[in-house]
Amino acid sequence: MIRASVAIAAAALTATGVVAGSGAAVASTATCYQSTPTSTAAVKGFDIFEGTGASPDFSGARAKGACFVYIKASGGVKVTNANFDSQWQGARAAGLLTGTYHLAAPNTGTGAQQAAWFLGHDGQWSADGRTLPPALDLEVNDQQTGVNACYNMTPSALVAWIQQFSGAVRVATTRTPIIYTSKSFWADCMNNTNAFMSHALWVTSPGTSTPALPANFASYSFWQTSLNTNGTDPFPGDQDTFHGTLAQLEALTNPSAAHDYTGDGVPDILSLSAGGTLHSNTGAGNGTLTGEETSTGRAVDGRWRIIPAGDLDGDGVADVLAIDPSGNVVIYYGKAGGGLGTNGGIIAKGWNAFPIVAAVGDFTGDGLPDFVVTTKSGQLWLVPFTKYRQFGPHTVLSTNFTGFTAIAGGGDYNGDGYNDLIARTAAGQLWIVPHTAKGLGTHIVGPSGLASATQVFSVGDFDGDGRPDVLTRTGGVVSLYAGDGAGHFAAPVTVSGPAELGTTTFVG
Repeated sequence: MIRASVAIAAAALTATGVVAGSGAAVASTATCYQSTPTSTAAVKGFDIFEGTGASPDFSGARAKGACFVYIKASGGVKVTNANFDSQWQGARAAGLLTGTYHLAAPNTGTGAQQAAWFLGHDGQWSADGRTLPPALDLEVNDQQTGVNACYNMTPSALVAWIQQFSGAVRVATTRTPIIYTSKSFWADCMNNTNAFMSHALWVTSPGTSTPALPANFASYSFWQTSLNTNGTDPFPGDQDTFHGTLAQLEALTNPSAAHDYTGDGVPDILSLSAGGTLHSNTGAGNGTLTGEETSTGRAVDGRWRIIPAGDLDGDGVADVLAIDPSGNVVIYYGKAGGGLGTNGGIIAKGWNAFPIVAAVGDFTGDGLPDFVVTTKSGQLWLVPFTKYRQFGPHTVLSTNFTGFTAIAGGGDYNGDGYNDLIARTAAGQLWIVPHTAKGLGTHIVGPSGLASATQVFSVGDFDGDGRPDVLTRTGGVVSLYAGDGAGHFAAPVTVSGPAELGTTTFVG
C-alpha cells in the first residue's frame, strides 16, 4: 500500500469519524464485473489512502469492473485519513464493497494502543452486508529515520505485537483482521512465523504472474497486483484482486453463514467418509445439493466427533470443532477459498465426559456461535465461545434434560427473535425447545417417526426461504423438513446426494 507522505511520528491529522458501514443503501455488487468472469482474477478492486484525494472516481472504477475498495483509516498512534469520510461515502454510493485498514508502526505504540487508535478513527466494522473485515498493513519501515526496516523489533516482539492488535480488534468487532504483507517482510522481519495461519492473507506481489506468498501461508484471499506507479491502471490507487468468486467476496461481509464451507453464502453439508476424509457437499440454496462433493483437505480419525461450528474466528468462513476420543477439543478453521486449514491446537480437554455436544448459533448475543452439552447427570449446559477464541464459563440451562438422542441448533424456529434448540426424544419425536430472554421455554412438538434416523441435524436455512430447517439421515437418505419460522415443519422431502452419504460415518 502507498504510505502517507508524512512520517508516522507526525502530528495527527483531523478526522470527523464516519463509522464504517454507515450511509444510505447502495446498488448491488452483482454487476461489478464488466463481463462474466472466467477466473478468480476477475474479482477486482483497489486500495487507497489520504493521498489518493478526497474524491477518487469510484463510479468510473465500478463501471470498469471494480467490486471492492479498501480505504486507509489510520496509522500508528497519531495518523488518520483526513479524506476518509468523503472516500468512504463516495465508495458506498458507487456500490463498492468497502473495508478499512490500519498502517502498522509497531515501534510507536503497543498493539493494543494502535488497535484502539484504529477503532477510534474509522476502523470499526458493521454487520451490514457491505463491509469487509478490517485489515492490518504490515510492511517495511521506509518513513522513520534512524529505525531499521523491521522497526527495531525482533520477530518474537512483532509476533506479540500483532497478536495484541489482532486480539483487541477481534474483541471489539468479532472479526479477525486480514493481514496485508509481503513475502520479504515475512521472511526478514517475522522469521517466517506460522503464528497467524488462521488470519486471511492479503499479499502484496506487484508485477508477478502469480503471487509470491509468505512462507507458511498455503493460500491467500487478496492479491495486490500493481502499485499504479504511473497512474495508468484502471482504478485509483493500488490494484487488487480477490482470490475467489463474487459470492465468496460478499460472504466475507456476513459472518453468519454458519455452515458455508465453499464461501458462496449458502449452507453446505459435511460428510466424513469411513476412510476418514471430511468432504463438503455443496448446497444449492434451494433445499437441494448441487451434486458437487469436494474434499475439505482434512483427514480426520473416524472415532472423532465432528461438530460444524459456524464462524468462530470472524473471517466469514465456517469452522469445525473436533473432539478426539480422549476428549481433547481442536478447531479446524475454514479457508476463504474453501476447505479447512490445520487445527490450531487443543483449546479444551475432558469433553469426552459430555454425551452430546452441539453448536447452536449465537445464544449470548455477542455475535459468536455457542455450544450446548449434556452431562451424564442429565444437565444441559450452555458453553459460550468467546472473542478470545476459547470457551467461557458454562451456564446451566436445565437440570433435567434427559431422554434425548440428538440435539442441534440452526436458528430461530418459532419467530421470537432468539435462536432455539431442536431435540429428538428416544421415541423419535422432534421437539423445538425455545430459547428466551429468561432461559428455555416450553417445548413445541414437531414431526414424529424419527427414531430410526441415523442423524438429526440442521444447517440453518437450507432451502433459501429465510427460515431455519431440519435435516435427517436414515441410511443413505437425507430428508429435509422445511421450517415455516413459526414452530412448524413441512412434510419431509428427500435431498438427493452422492452415494457416500449412505456409507459415511457422519453427516452434518
